[in-house]
Amino acid sequence: MRAPIIAMWFGLIAATMSVIACQDQPRTPAASASASASAVAAPAWVTTTPTSPGMLFAVGSAARGDRERAIAAARSELASGIEITIASERDERDTSHRSGDDTGLRTERYDRDTRSQVRLRVAQERLPGVVVRETADLDDRTAALVAMDRSAWAAGLRARIDEVDARLSALAAHSSDGDADAPPAAAAARLYQRILPIAIEREEIAARLRVADPAASVPASPVVVAQMRADLLRVLAQVAIAIASQAGSEALRPLANEACANQGLRVEPSTELAQLVVRIDLAQEATRIEREFRADGSVRADILEPSSGRVLGSLTLSERASALDETTARKRLLEKLARHLATDLDQHLLACIARW
Repeated sequence: MRAPIIAMWFGLIAATMSVIACQDQPRTPAASASASASAVAAPAWVTTTPTSPGMLFAVGSAARGDRERAIAAARSELASGIEITIASERDERDTSHRSGDDTGLRTERYDRDTRSQVRLRVAQERLPGVVVRETADLDDRTAALVAMDRSAWAAGLRARIDEVDARLSALAAHSSDGDADAPPAAAAARLYQRILPIAIEREEIAARLRVADPAASVPASPVVVAQMRADLLRVLAQVAIAIASQAGSEALRPLANEACANQGLRVEPSTELAQLVVRIDLAQEATRIEREFRADGSVRADILEPSSGRVLGSLTLSERASALDETTARKRLLEKLARHLATDLDQHLLACIARW
């Protein structure tokens, strides 16, 4: 009787050990199969962005499960692709413009700064009509596919161009309002400052229209910036300006003269015949620090109308230079101050003339 019971217990123990052994078997093949299935299930658009007539697509990704960030990344990728296309076309257009411009683009610094500000503002505008086509959870990330209808975007851009053209036409029609008593150079500078940002905005919108609809015909602008610039330079050439350098600041005069000439102004050697004067005051000191000398200097430049004494604008700047001897330190300081002053005049002189 005892033998069958013992045999039964041995059978139960063997069965239990068999179950435990089965549970301890590694599951790597099943996990690998699951990973393989996940990889196979990844949609084709994850690796190859779709193309379709009349549509723009972009793909973005983020940490797995973060769908909103993936969509935001896709939107950003779409905007970046558009900006790259526009920048490429812009470089070709700007190169062509510079090669054919015989005016020297004397307002180039002001133009460049204005263009940078307007381009940044337009580039940061949210793209309209972007829709999420699909999202997918992959092994290590979540991907999103977004799309934008070219035709709807193009229609919106055409409407914006019409609005901008209306603003430009209104400004051109009332160009002399409030400027009847102003010097011609001041009136021309004010008009240029009013119209240039709007004209650049129009250029940026037109560039996007050419991306949205490559076959689009962009209407001619009611204002031609190149002609406006030529008109401005013509009146600036009639303005006589002189540099009045105070004691010790004579070294700043040559580059300051050059900066004024770069704006198209007629530079006079004396203030007697000048309609505008740049009065330069310099303060400098040298200090010995251990084995070298340090020179510190500051400049104040007032742009004024000598007939009335009215100050149209002021520039203040400072620099520092050092050398093993005091003479070299002061020389280096004056060179740095001269370059700094010339740069600031190049950037701000037109705005001062507009306040004339």
